[in-house]
Amino acid sequence: MKKGVFISTTEHVLSAIIGVGVDNAIIELDNLELPILDGSAKPFVDMILKAGIRRQRRARKYLKIRRELEMREGNKFIGVYPSDTYSVSYAINFPHPLIGKETFEVQLTNGSYLRHIAGARTFGSRERRAGHAQYGIDSGARPRDNCIVADARWS
Repeated sequence: MKKGVFISTTEHVLSAIIGVGVDNAIIELDNLELPILDGSAKPFVDMILKAGIRRQRRARKYLKIRRELEMREGNKFIGVYPSDTYSVSYAINFPHPLIGKETFEVQLTNGSYLRHIAGARTFGSRERRAGHAQYGIDSGARPRDNCIVADARWS
């Protein structure tokens, strides 16, 4: 890995990897951006499951969260907390009438990632999409794969 390389749109493949229980993978790229595909982690999940997952001989090493850790930047916030279970909770307050304030919480057990998270699609505004295009970000995004909020409707 070269120092200082920035890879874009990693969130869906990383979500898929952890969502199917893989914790040791090598991903080789020939670009600075992963394909967006349909805007969710589901196509990556399907590809991983089709390729197969192999158990390794060595025991897994775990990171135990012993104390809460929170990071804030402006009105954005993320935190991890000690727990005996693996769960995710999420809240958004998006200034658009189709989205607004929403919350989501799930225990990540027994296939709940595949049922509740893998198919979740990225969304954005036309203005944001235009700004990304200006800088060559999201270059693989096709119009049919985007959930774009415009005025009071989805496009």
